[in-house]
Amino acid sequence: MNLILLTSEFPFNHGESFLEDEIEVLAKEFEKIIVISNTSKNNFSRKVPHNVEVINCYQDENKLIKLISCLRSKLFYHEIINNWRKILFNPNLIKDIIYFLSKSIILSEQIIKWIENCNLDKKKTVLYSYWLDEKAIAICLLSNKFKFYKTVSRAHGYDLYEDRKKHNYQPFRFFLKKTIREIYFISNHGKEYFRQLYGESSNSKYNVSNLGTNEIQRIKNTETNRNIIKFVTISSLIDFKQVHLIPKILSMIKQSNIEWTVFGDGQMMGELKKQISTFIPHITVHLYGQISNNELRAILKTNCFDYGLHLSLYEGIPVSFMEMFSVSIPIISLSSGAVNEIINESNGLLLNRNLNSSEIASCINTFLENNKKKHEQLSKNAFFTWETQYNSEINYHNFAIMLKN
Repeated sequence: MNLILLTSEFPFNHGESFLEDEIEVLAKEFEKIIVISNTSKNNFSRKVPHNVEVINCYQDENKLIKLISCLRSKLFYHEIINNWRKILFNPNLIKDIIYFLSKSIILSEQIIKWIENCNLDKKKTVLYSYWLDEKAIAICLLSNKFKFYKTVSRAHGYDLYEDRKKHNYQPFRFFLKKTIREIYFISNHGKEYFRQLYGESSNSKYNVSNLGTNEIQRIKNTETNRNIIKFVTISSLIDFKQVHLIPKILSMIKQSNIEWTVFGDGQMMGELKKQISTFIPHITVHLYGQISNNELRAILKTNCFDYGLHLSLYEGIPVSFMEMFSVSIPIISLSSGAVNEIINESNGLLLNRNLNSSEIASCINTFLENNKKKHEQLSKNAFFTWETQYNSEINYHNFAIMLKN
């Protein structure tokens, strides 16, 4: 059995680092894997298993070609007719439709050229989009031209929830639902959201398949000074992740000796540095920026962080949480999206997403005071959650079996 996997940029650059674990397991389950990346930035490529072929299908077509490709497609007119009320009140949606569909069509045409020039048994090939976006539509278009064994897509966060889009609109959902064979949501929350918005389907079409991470064999904690609390945040520095609000909260934590380590980069880095200098000049802060997954794991393995700290307003189930749980780090997080499927009172602290900074700080102070003697148990429970629900070897093996069934 073969697998064609569509990604945004993996294995190029740093993005989609969580695919590094998945591809290793899938490579053991499929005879051949073709990863089709769609990125204009391919400065370097990460190592992939020997039976994985990598193709970059990115093509920067001009606006006229994109427009023509849409106007020639019946799907374009169906989408406008099906959503005319939304479009009537927000004409900019037409731009979204053209942008989205043109990317799907052009990508599918690039893949068709490749398929027609290779010796691939399509009836023994699974088409798999990692995101429920234009790449998922592309494999639907491909399935209308060729007979594949199966077409599937994962669904995460930005590619699933309408409020994550600029105009609160995810295009071509009903075409996708009708055409694709299976959708694998990374959370129960995501599956229920899609079902309520777009209707029921056959029992086998909507599935939940947890992501996972490899075990990090953490070096045993030899620190004897527990007067210090070490927080760690692993997150993109973008507005809705709210990392830039953490310094103000840390300034209100009663613990006198605090360290905070941040992994990640983004447009809010300047604002974060400003907030650090304003609110917590007395606290030791380590800003690592964007680093590779292997570098992150090496640091998590050798450092004794006490708590993860996250304030994101929108989430699926973050892979960064799985990474922290795999090294027994309890997590303090806002209860957003599907976060409550991984964090509970036994392995961390869930905060109401409507709390302000002082209220969050008050909750954290109470939590820290109440768990001075319970941190070891919280850590054990965090690892147990990873071991039983987010172990990559188990989850991706099971996922591969479902892909082949």
